[in-house]
Amino acid sequence: MVKRKKEQDYACSFFFVNFISLKNLNIMIFSIKPPKILKKECVILIMRKRGGEEIMHIKSKLYNKTLYVLLCGELDEHSATHVRMTLDNIFSNGNFNQIIIDLSELEFMDSTGIGVLIGRYKRMKNRNIPIFICNPSKHAEKIFKMTGLYEIMPKIV
Repeated sequence: MVKRKKEQDYACSFFFVNFISLKNLNIMIFSIKPPKILKKECVILIMRKRGGEEIMHIKSKLYNKTLYVLLCGELDEHSATHVRMTLDNIFSNGNFNQIIIDLSELEFMDSTGIGVLIGRYKRMKNRNIPIFICNPSKHAEKIFKMTGLYEIMPKIV
């Protein structure tokens, strides 16, 4: 069980920040008030190690019944649990008919990260919601081609 050591809420004119300090990670969750064209809030998750090094950054927004998700940083065993929980939360709170995951800023992904994406694919497949990949980084492109992930989560341009 993870114990929260510190929790504070900060308010700004455009977003609210919930700062949680866990065992070795600092996690900041931003809830951005959306422009009128967006139907749902943008959620940004930032995970940092105690030294301030950022390891994962997730942004999402809902527009025209499409959920856009941007993964930045490293999707590995250190960030997988929090990424999985965040994506499950984002995917469960919306009225959308497709998901586009942008991997342009994904610097690293190991087998644990592949498992996170496959798990989210299976959940969405049960709801008949397709997941598409766009702008994969060179590292992500290599992994998706090697593993055949583009067969279940097609790449779009």
